[in-house]
Amino acid sequence: MDEDNNKIDTGGQTNSSGNKSMMIAIAVLAIAILAVGGYLVMSKNKIRSTNLPAGTAQNISQTNPTSTTNVTTMPTTTLGSTDQLKEVAVEGSEFSFSPSALTVAKGEKVQITFKNTGKFPHNLVISELGVSTKTITPGTTDMVEFTADKAGTFTFYCSVGNHRAQGMEGEITIE
Repeated sequence: MDEDNNKIDTGGQTNSSGNKSMMIAIAVLAIAILAVGGYLVMSKNKIRSTNLPAGTAQNISQTNPTSTTNVTTMPTTTLGSTDQLKEVAVEGSEFSFSPSALTVAKGEKVQITFKNTGKFPHNLVISELGVSTKTITPGTTDMVEFTADKAGTFTFYCSVGNHRAQGMEGEITIE
């Protein structure tokens, strides 16, 4: 009779161990699924946060820029007897701007038309001047206007991902 009880107890322990192992495996799998799901949700939110709302182009200051954009200048247009608008066309792609150097006069009103000619989203930021385009998709353009009221040489760059670190930057000189 003792042997029968031992067999039953041993069988119960084997089933209990098997159930515990199965429960641990299920718990580990559930944690892994939750971790991957959380990562995907955070990644999606990070991508959404790079798209800037319309109308905020001149009020954005970037602290950790990571991308660069190419800039091209166009001729100056006279709006009135004292107001001049310098129109500049800049193209950005992986991972450069064209042209990469701009020169404007101090006090001049500048209009930058930025065109994304690359395969990834890009923007153009001049943080020292408080100037930024929206982050735009390939094949689209955005425009920003500002008055060049500080003399000096300032860096413009793409703040998307690590684009700036990959060389997507240029300079604007205000004389």
